[in-house]
Amino acid sequence: MLQNKSFLVTGGAGFIGSTLSKMLCPQNKVVIIDNLSTGNLKNLYPYSEHSNIKVIIDDVRYCHTLEQYIEQSDYVLHFAATLGVELAVLQPVELFMNNILSSERVIQLAAKHDKRLFLSSSSEIYGKQEKACLTESDISCIPQPERTRWIYSLSKISDEYIAYHYKRNGLKVIIGRYFNFIGTNQSAAYGMVVPKFIGQALSDNPLSVYGNGSQSRCFCHVNEGCLAIIKLINNFDKIAVLPGISFNIGCEQSITIDALARLIIELTGSKSLISYIHYNDLPSGFDEIACRTPDLSYIKEHTGWQAVGTLKDSLKNIIDEIRNN
Repeated sequence: MLQNKSFLVTGGAGFIGSTLSKMLCPQNKVVIIDNLSTGNLKNLYPYSEHSNIKVIIDDVRYCHTLEQYIEQSDYVLHFAATLGVELAVLQPVELFMNNILSSERVIQLAAKHDKRLFLSSSSEIYGKQEKACLTESDISCIPQPERTRWIYSLSKISDEYIAYHYKRNGLKVIIGRYFNFIGTNQSAAYGMVVPKFIGQALSDNPLSVYGNGSQSRCFCHVNEGCLAIIKLINNFDKIAVLPGISFNIGCEQSITIDALARLIIELTGSKSLISYIHYNDLPSGFDEIACRTPDLSYIKEHTGWQAVGTLKDSLKNIIDEIRNN
């Protein structure tokens, strides 16, 4: 386990960054830089005032002390990003430029100071690739640009291209591609389906399902996903020299969105009905894929990690925590 190390976590008040920061801070020093555009200091509770955590409210694109903190860190963990299908549709240029500029700056400075960098990516890099089970070597299928929904995918694959360029020039870097992490602190504000459904169910409002709900996804609890990240970091020097340093992280248990809605109604005891929304009634830049399931052989081979929890247990945990807070 990681001990007595120093970490810089960009976007460390966000959903995934805060979870990982809380796991690291009891035995390591953690500096967080976050502009709080989508993050929230409440996500760091109960470690917000822990002596091992320092929070700097700033934007990594412009932060004057970013290089100083990168130079002082053993590991740089880059999670700062604008994300979500809703923002990709409504604010595509802002999302793309924010993600590219912040990632390029962090990657360049990590390379300059010879730091170990973990880069946060996404299963979105596969685009509209509808292969049943996605491996890290599968080709990305990004549709034509009139569908602005895919600009987030383009920003994340661009981040990876930048990272691989610096890797060829000596940067020690590992990339995590997440498949639908879920957890208590996840916001529904940017189109994330699980918190949206749970919020609707707890209020006895209709659950908004796009299309007929036959599209399927895999959901992994953020705690398990962060344990995968820690395992990758624990094996950093061995993994960073591999030709492929991008790793799928997620759960292989697939469920349709319609079945997910029905399961959440059942677990909450809600009186909600399901409201099916036709794609024609969504913003013009929206697009959908039929399925997205990860092949996790690569991360299992190099770390031994695999998710052990079930979706039902994860949803119960999230619902109970929301009700108790």
